[in-house]
Amino acid sequence: MARLVWFQCGFFASCRRTGLIAGTWDGFVIFLYHLLAIVIVFIYTFAMSWAGYKLIDMLIPMRVSAFSEKVGLDFSQHDEHYGLAHIGERELAEYEEHIREKNQNQ
Repeated sequence: MARLVWFQCGFFASCRRTGLIAGTWDGFVIFLYHLLAIVIVFIYTFAMSWAGYKLIDMLIPMRVSAFSEKVGLDFSQHDEHYGLAHIGERELAEYEEHIREKNQNQ
C-alpha cells in the first residue's frame, strides 16, 4: 500500500487534492497564476527578441538591395547559379552592372 501512495503522490508531495483537478477555488486561482506566468514570459520573450532584432538591424542592415531582391538571394548573396531559368537575361545583366558599379565606387 505504501508503494501505491508514493506512486500517486510523489516522493515529497502531500496526498491532499489540490490544484485545478481538485475542483476547488484555490486550485482555480493557482491555474490563473500559471496562465499569468505564461503571458508574462510570452511578452518578455517577444520584447527581447524585437529589441535584439532592432539592435542588429541598426548595426547590420537586414534588408537587401532592390537589385538583389529582383535577381534572388541565392544568386546575389550566395552566387548559386542553379534554377535561374525564370530570370531573364536583362535582370542578370542589370545585377552584374550593379555589382560592377558598386565595386568601382569602393
